[in-house]
Amino acid sequence: MDKKLKVLLIGPAKIDGDWFKLGDHVEVDTVTAQQLRDSGVLAPSDDETPEFVGLDANLLFTADQFEAAVQAEARKLAGQAFDGALDKLEAEAKSLMDAINTITDEKVAALDRAIAAEAQRDALQARVDELQAAATDPSAKTETAAVAPKKGKAT
Repeated sequence: MDKKLKVLLIGPAKIDGDWFKLGDHVEVDTVTAQQLRDSGVLAPSDDETPEFVGLDANLLFTADQFEAAVQAEARKLAGQAFDGALDKLEAEAKSLMDAINTITDEKVAALDRAIAAEAQRDALQARVDELQAAATDPSAKTETAAVAPKKGKAT
C-alpha cells in the first residue's frame, strides 16, 4: 500500500471521483500527489502554504502586477481628489469673477451717473454765474431781460 500524504490544494481538483475546492486538505497517495503537483493544484508543502489559500485563483498575480495595480488605483484616487478640488476651486473662481463683474457693472453705472450729475452741475453753475452777473451788472440786466420771455404773454 502506498504511503498517504496530507496535501493542500491551491485549486479545484477531482480526486477519486470527488471534487475538492481550493484550500482543502486531502489525503492522497504519492502517485496522486505527483499528478496534482504536475497539474499545478498542489501547494509546494505545508510549510510553504501560500497566503492566498481560500481566494479565487483568478485573483492571483505577481508582486510587480500587484504594485502596478496599487499605483494605478492610487493615481486614479488622487486624480479624483484633484479633480474634485479643482472643480471646487473653479466654481469658487467663477463665483468671484461674477461678483467682480457685478461690482464692475455697478461701478460703471455709478460712474455714468456721476458724470451726468457733474455735467448737470456744471450747466447749473453756468446758469447761476450768468444770473449773478446779471444781478450785479446793470447792462447785463437789460440783455437778460431782453432775452427772457415775459410772463403772461404767449409767444
